[in-house]
Amino acid sequence: LIIWLHGAGEGGTDPDIALLGNNITLLAGENVQKYFDGAYVLAPQSDSMWMNDGSGNYTKDGTSKYTEALMELIQSYVNSNADIDKDRVYIGGCSNGGYMTMNMIMNYPDYFAAAYPICEAYTDEWITDEMLKGILDLPIWFTHAANDPTVNPQSHTVATVDRLRTMGAANVHFSYFDDVHDTSGEYTGADGAPYQYNGHWSWIYTLKNECTEDGVSIMEWMSGQKKEDEPTTDDKTDKLQEELDAAKNELNDLKDKADKLQEAPQGAAGWLPAGAGQLLGRQAAVLRSARHWRIW
Repeated sequence: LIIWLHGAGEGGTDPDIALLGNNITLLAGENVQKYFDGAYVLAPQSDSMWMNDGSGNYTKDGTSKYTEALMELIQSYVNSNADIDKDRVYIGGCSNGGYMTMNMIMNYPDYFAAAYPICEAYTDEWITDEMLKGILDLPIWFTHAANDPTVNPQSHTVATVDRLRTMGAANVHFSYFDDVHDTSGEYTGADGAPYQYNGHWSWIYTLKNECTEDGVSIMEWMSGQKKEDEPTTDDKTDKLQEELDAAKNELNDLKDKADKLQEAPQGAAGWLPAGAGQLLGRQAAVLRSARHWRIW
């Protein structure tokens, strides 16, 4: 399932605006769908703007009145379509919708397989380290243009990406363009150069699947992201049993070495090799964990 969250200008009660305002139908086109072997596309519409804090005004702290309602809609849609893979639900959007993408993944970090926020408007100052820790393992591909006149990339995407990478996020990607211009060759300016669009419109690159890194496009990358299955109690028990067996084997090896030392010449006995005490402590810890999982 690919979820698209619209910008501030596409809110209201006419769903065609949310779909056609920025040509979101491209997500259902062959250029995207070929990577997913057929994916649902869900484009919810707020009746105002995602950044509405409940007062009718733009949020000043990152809260949205739509957070819970949007999550209920997504879950209801997924549960109503049995062939949607719950481990492959992707969320993204532009500007106001990029804000809401960040809002949703930070509030529900374990639900989505990946996110693709574009020119996202979630001010980095609103984001705590604790909020970022929750999404360190979530695959995210950001997109923004340096000349965006609407959402300052430095105080939004750039700052947040830098913090995520500093904190150790391993699957965070960032397509940072100088500007937004026509890449089709069909539209040019008076000077014959590619037509320059508004620098805020970086979603054009995403929807046309023109964000790439090391030869891999954003849609190809996203189609390969899947939530890891949560380990079951049996899985955890098996892992603990393996650790226990390994600790026992290491302890037996140390005991053999200790026996040999007892037979060594006078003065060499009476001590265990370096690390023996640590290993004994490790085995005790594993034994305690094993009893917790009722291996015995």
